[in-house]
Amino acid sequence: MPKVVRVKDARGIRWRVSSVFAPLFLADRTPDPRRLLKAHASEIIKKSPARIIFGAAISDGPRRVPVVVKIYRHANPGEWLKANLCGSKARREWRITTAAAERGLPTVVPVAFGERRRAGILRESYLLTVRLFNCVTLEEALFSPDGTLRAGAPERRRLIAVLAALLRRMHDSGIYHRDLHPGNFLVESLPGGQGRIFLLDLHRASASPSLPLRHRIRSLAQFNMFASISLAAPERLRFFNAYFADDALWTKEKRQRLAEIDLMTRGMRWRLWRRREQRCLDNNKYFMRLNFAGFSGFARRGEWKGEMAGLFLGHDLAEGGAALLKSSRSKDLWSRGVEIQGAARTLFIKHYKPKRGWKAFKYLWRRSQALRSWQGAYAIEIRNIRAVRAVAAIEERSFMNLLRHAYLLTEEIAGAVNMVDAIGRLPRDASGRPVGIVAFLRSLAGFLRRVHAVGIYHGDMKATNVLAARGRDGSPVFFLTDLDFVRTRLDLTRRQVIRNLLQINKSFLDLRLVSVRDRARFLKFYLGPRRRGELRATWRKLERKTRRYLKRSRRRFRGAAARRAGRP
Repeated sequence: MPKVVRVKDARGIRWRVSSVFAPLFLADRTPDPRRLLKAHASEIIKKSPARIIFGAAISDGPRRVPVVVKIYRHANPGEWLKANLCGSKARREWRITTAAAERGLPTVVPVAFGERRRAGILRESYLLTVRLFNCVTLEEALFSPDGTLRAGAPERRRLIAVLAALLRRMHDSGIYHRDLHPGNFLVESLPGGQGRIFLLDLHRASASPSLPLRHRIRSLAQFNMFASISLAAPERLRFFNAYFADDALWTKEKRQRLAEIDLMTRGMRWRLWRRREQRCLDNNKYFMRLNFAGFSGFARRGEWKGEMAGLFLGHDLAEGGAALLKSSRSKDLWSRGVEIQGAARTLFIKHYKPKRGWKAFKYLWRRSQALRSWQGAYAIEIRNIRAVRAVAAIEERSFMNLLRHAYLLTEEIAGAVNMVDAIGRLPRDASGRPVGIVAFLRSLAGFLRRVHAVGIYHGDMKATNVLAARGRDGSPVFFLTDLDFVRTRLDLTRRQVIRNLLQINKSFLDLRLVSVRDRARFLKFYLGPRRRGELRATWRKLERKTRRYLKRSRRRFRGAAARRAGRP
């Protein structure tokens, strides 16, 4: 282990430097992180309120060392208090990175860390590590920027094996990493190289002589949460088999451990989504607050133009060039072409009209429908479910905080039509049955199953609120719209699932384009092979509830022969 040299520079930064790099930190020419940031502003790797990461180079004359510099700042009072009581993040990452290197784990080489204090109070901390070249993140090694697969099957299998071996060595060495995601692994991409994988960002890790099984399971669950985006289920199973290859109890306890990892993964994913949902209600690098002429709200940063505010000042969208598409007592739907980031787009503007009577007081302390739809749209987006993309949401309130007007702006999806029109456009065979309806319903059932699997409940799941378009391969793809009644949960209740299935079933019945047999097929596709035993009971429940709906609407149900023909 190299010795550590202590240096204090003229700016009051106290450095601890690895003795190998001590000549770079002579008292009269220690590197200034802020000056390095100005000189290498074009090499910023990551920037957030909590830290800035950028590439630079430091030298002592003939010797020049490329480094990565991390400047840790206090994003909030809690971070400030934690850093002053428990030590800076730079100090913690230096200690864990050094421990990992001593235990033979592939990671970055630490150069130095420093802390700048004033009157004993920590202001900033800095960490310098040797920069790794010819490396990409694990995500970049697996996928191209356009989302297509970059690594072939043999390369993916090799990466999974190397990754499993690395995590097993890390846990056996007593290193517990609390931020395991593909961005914190660097893969050596040099042609003909060894293809090694390096650990990064150890400021949230801890080192101990040994790691208990519960910490291993938790660490694997966190990795599984992020890996589920990049790796298919069989690939993740191959990873776990490789990780536990030397464990004698793995064969006996495999099902139990995988169930424990899956349960913990779902809880972690839910908490992560709930935290990220709040981004759209704050001023940050993704979104911006709006405040003009009595209006307030939020918009996507870089996509709101100042002249767009003029559309809403007189509450007459027609004067601003918008076209009315649909009108009702509670809301109107308009469309207008705009130019955003140099591209022509069509925006749909949903105008929620002022509430009357007691309903006006209901929104005194709750968000308007526009803001709830805005938050629901982003909640769906971060769960990787297709839906209309919300651009902005604004509301106008009186001086007594009474809601007057609210607007939601969404972007048009090119080539998408509602499900009623999509089924109506399918070609017909000689008997009048839509050609390709089975494949259409199979794709729709898979989409609805994914929506429910990630905890999204749409309170008005009717056919007109599901848009359909053609994917790259010609298969149908679906999008959720009309997000006023979207709610998110860890697990949907059976009542919520049945309600969504009932709404779809009633829409199929109203269309008169989907037969009883095809509606039964849709339910069969939705339940899948694992829940095939629930098919008859669920179908009878839907049939009973549909009867009540038809009775209330004074319509007749199809005869017993049709029911028997459609019985699963």
